[in-house]
Amino acid sequence: MLRANTEADVAIGDFFYLTGVPFNVRKHPAFIRMLKAVVAAGPKYAPPGYNKIRTTLLDKVKKHVKEKLQPFFEKNKRSGCTVTSDGWSDARNRPILNIMVCARGEAVFYKSVDMSSVLNKTGEEIAQVIIAAIEELGADDIVAVITDSAANCKAPTRNRPYPSD
Repeated sequence: MLRANTEADVAIGDFFYLTGVPFNVRKHPAFIRMLKAVVAAGPKYAPPGYNKIRTTLLDKVKKHVKEKLQPFFEKNKRSGCTVTSDGWSDARNRPILNIMVCARGEAVFYKSVDMSSVLNKTGEEIAQVIIAAIEELGADDIVAVITDSAANCKAPTRNRPYPSD
């Protein structure tokens, strides 16, 4: 048993060292949950392949997350949510726009949009992404929009199709 545990430890170490995954991932509940699920699945378990991870498994996990977030959105219907956006660049330097939804002291990630195809990242393009998110969420449930203070992020507040009361 000791040899099997040592081999498992070395394999876990190799995973972190060879992929460059930050060591603090080891503390993440999802990492611990994954290892426990693999152990519970037994020795005949084979991990999903590359294509399954990026297609059907991704779709399944996305559906699961949406179901888990449903109570948040139901609880905050009509009482008001705030949509927030923030731009950043990923490890490949692609521009990403994140959309978060906040209500009653809670914040949940809603979506990320790859803005690579948008040449100028003007306020108009950012506004289109934010407006699309508002429409997906239900405009009647949104009471505020927060963006950062960059000039191209201020434009969505001027380009809004929804009146402020």
